Amino acid sequence: MNGDRWHHCLRCGHVGPRPALDEGQPEAPVCACCGSFEIEPCAAPAGGRLVAWRALLSAEAQVLYWLGKAEKLSSLIARAASDGAMAADYVNEARRIQTII
Repeated sequence: MNGDRWHHCLRCGHVGPRPALDEGQPEAPVCACCGSFEIEPCAAPAGGRLVAWRALLSAEAQVLYWLGKAEKLSSLIARAASDGAMAADYVNEARRIQTII
């Protein structure tokens, strides 16, 4: 890959190649992430692999999934503690484990 194909966005900091354009469209140097025209050519990243966008979206989906599970568990423990369904020692232990994780 040529160095002129890689750009650094001055607004969002993204480093990557120019966005692919459909055939016949005039080429406009814009950031692939934020669409800013404030970009400058830079060298290709040395030795590192870029992470595919779908991999980042998948990771974000997994984080949101487990965050939802953690919030549900926290509300369940709080509700059980307020109803007296769990002993205080178990509630304290569950909250301690939640802070570690």
